[in-house]
Amino acid sequence: MEVLRRQPFLRLLFPLVVGIVCGDAFPHPFPWGCFLGGAALWLLLLYVCHHRCWPTLLGGGTGVLLASIGFQMAAWQVSEVAYGCPSGEAVYHVRIAEHPEEKERSRLCPVRVQGVWVGDSLHVGRRPPLFLLYFPKDSASARLRRGDELLVHARLSPPRNNGNPDEFDYERYLCRQGGSGTAYVPAGRWQVVGHDSARTFRQVALDYRAEVVSLYRRLGFRDDELTVLSALTVGDQDH
Repeated sequence: MEVLRRQPFLRLLFPLVVGIVCGDAFPHPFPWGCFLGGAALWLLLLYVCHHRCWPTLLGGGTGVLLASIGFQMAAWQVSEVAYGCPSGEAVYHVRIAEHPEEKERSRLCPVRVQGVWVGDSLHVGRRPPLFLLYFPKDSASARLRRGDELLVHARLSPPRNNGNPDEFDYERYLCRQGGSGTAYVPAGRWQVVGHDSARTFRQVALDYRAEVVSLYRRLGFRDDELTVLSALTVGDQDH
């Protein structure tokens, strides 16, 4: 407690961290309208406490507000990546969201699921979730580009760990990256049906980041030097 008295920043950080941990464990955020309305009323109460010189109530109320913000943001992030995958294979309309990445035995395409076909109708969700689709390395998948719209027949599944005690927590990692799951799409089970050349703000930023990393390569940076420089300057940890 003495440390908290000497470090005011920790007194603000501690309730925020507690809220984030609780939101990650119980991902049930409040409706944004209710949350913002409650936060506005709480700020009004804090103003009254400050005006009346009630330091104890002001400090406690500030802690509750920060904990609520941490809970709401963490719970919202986890709930946003949740996606009710069908139990079996289905036909999905997807759009490639980022440049395909070549792996050792496959080609990885981050996609946004635009909808799932049920009979003759396309069911569209309120938000297109992000999935990682793996395609076999062949001449057909080599032509895939960001913005391509595909029909894929596959089984989407949420990320799951194997349960080993010392394994990498891939489920939590993918959730932190905004991913809802993965799937493998065999050859002949997908088809390009269109292309969207429009770029989002995030895609424009990623393109500029790739240009900066490419510049570093031309300047002679390699391996660990390139990794550290890219991470420190543009936040790229994949090189």
